[in-house]
Amino acid sequence: MADTERVGAALKRWREARDLKQTEVASAIGVSQGTISTSESGSYSAGLLLRLVALYKPDPSDLAEVLGAVGDAAPATT
Repeated sequence: MADTERVGAALKRWREARDLKQTEVASAIGVSQGTISTSESGSYSAGLLLRLVALYKPDPSDLAEVLGAVGDAAPATT
């Protein structure tokens, strides 16, 4: 599984653990349901990821694993 897909899977897992629908999450953070669906497929912006983390408040160890995947997926800088 690609790193972005791991992050997307974590976003979905966090949402489902809180028994929230994509539409509820979208409404809570001011985006479309399609944006939530896309993020759970592994396509997200840093700003969206921050808003979702603020909403879900995941376990610190789970968050650290996801942030590591985000770092691995980031383009290398020279």
